[in-house]
Amino acid sequence: MERFRDGPEALVRVVSNTSAVDALTEFLAASLARIPDMRVAVSETTSAEAAGRVRDGAGDLGVVSSVPDPTGLAVTDLWPDPLFLVARAPRGDRGVMSFEEAIRGPMIGLGEHSPLQRLIDEQAHALGVTPTYRVRLPTLDAVHAVAGTGAGTAVIPYGTIRRLRAAPDTVHPIDADWARRQAMLITRTAFVPSSAQQQFIEALLRYRDEQDAPG
Repeated sequence: MERFRDGPEALVRVVSNTSAVDALTEFLAASLARIPDMRVAVSETTSAEAAGRVRDGAGDLGVVSSVPDPTGLAVTDLWPDPLFLVARAPRGDRGVMSFEEAIRGPMIGLGEHSPLQRLIDEQAHALGVTPTYRVRLPTLDAVHAVAGTGAGTAVIPYGTIRRLRAAPDTVHPIDADWARRQAMLITRTAFVPSSAQQQFIEALLRYRDEQDAPG
């Protein structure tokens, strides 16, 4: 690929929600070496805030799981981004676990200011439940590691589950619309990308096409 000079045209500012950061990490690990001298700055926030930053020009690209207001934005589907429960063994006699059952037991979570954690807690509160967290950890890797020991249940994005190769018998779907998410690439409708940004977009879409959907 073309080599880029060290300047603003070589920088790609990506604004992402929490779960998409994991998939972006995989993408960057697979692709960045083939895009010499490109500089990428990834910042993490909520999907709504990411959309606002892209719309206002504070970010070049966004990778989000929802776009409440698509005004002024071009939206391209990337990959399924569902959330799953991760627990060593399901509770109850049915061999399955629901989100409501999970949040009524011990939980493993991210820090309370994490955008993903705020979403999870909002959904719990909508069911009239305040979850009890045995531990709050700074990364999804750490959350997954502790949940996998049987210490509690965690809500984990598909990208993390795939990357960490979670044991299939520890992964349980969440039967709720809010958990059936789709990662999307967003740009401003009038966005004219630099050469580096265009190659980043093209590489991201190639990566999307190479990925398998969750089963």
